[in-house]
Amino acid sequence: MTITKPKYLQIPSYFYWDHFGRDLDTPKNYGTDERVEIDPFDFEVYELLDDAAYYCDEFGPDAGDGGKLKRAALALIKAILKVRPEMAKATSCMRDLVRQRPNLVG
Repeated sequence: MTITKPKYLQIPSYFYWDHFGRDLDTPKNYGTDERVEIDPFDFEVYELLDDAAYYCDEFGPDAGDGGKLKRAALALIKAILKVRPEMAKATSCMRDLVRQRPNLVG
């Protein structure tokens, strides 16, 4: 039996649009404004994942939104790691986060 990976991956729109709005390298959205879908193999996923890990870090910034951005960042990381578990070691922020939260990697 062959397992096929989805071409596009749905991720939290809240974090995606925050990242995009800060003019950072962002993977193309193949979905809608409310339902963001990215290619998990797009090179710009590294930047998105690194940014999400920075926000999830226990010493990461507080966006002043009651933790909504941190929760969205964590959900984004979990979604990407389900499809690309090797990304857990992709950046220094991700390696630090995995050390803090080893349960992120299945």
